[in-house]
Amino acid sequence: MESHNPPHRWVSDRMGYTVPGVSMLRNGRRNPTLSTMRLIESSFGWPVTDQVEYAEGDWTEAFNKMLRDKYEEANKR
Repeated sequence: MESHNPPHRWVSDRMGYTVPGVSMLRNGRRNPTLSTMRLIESSFGWPVTDQVEYAEGDWTEAFNKMLRDKYEEANKR
């Protein structure tokens, strides 16, 4: 199955975050703060403890993978 990237608007609507803010997170131009990680956890169920493991390296890649998985899951319904 081909993986589809969710639109920034889809992500921002679920997080209550701006589209430009989502874009910067997804492109690695902004690192998440602890409060942003908590927001991601409450919006998508990705635990802060898991996010912290990626904070020093591949957080952006892991974030985008999680979003693709959640988007595909939401569109299967």
